[in-house]
Amino acid sequence: MITIQEYNLEGKKRADSEAIEAVNTAIGLIANKKGYKGGNEVTWNAELSIYWGHNIYTTSIRLNDARGSNDSAYFCNGAFWLYRYPVEVELC
Repeated sequence: MITIQEYNLEGKKRADSEAIEAVNTAIGLIANKKGYKGGNEVTWNAELSIYWGHNIYTTSIRLNDARGSNDSAYFCNGAFWLYRYPVEVELC
């Protein structure tokens, strides 16, 4: 399963509805998923990192490889995208 880590919980208290909706959408997308595939690589040991801000522009939602590799994806417009390439990741 993809684990979830939240940071800056003080920011969560002040977050606007758009930021909260984006986080809830991201969490919904990863429900019952074990990893993600971007390009030809599959990352099974993943973590959803949520860095709370006061709005959508200051809130960061990322999928990270928990093993510490540079493979990560960011959440934007309802989907996760690889940082390295402009490719939407497939949740698996």
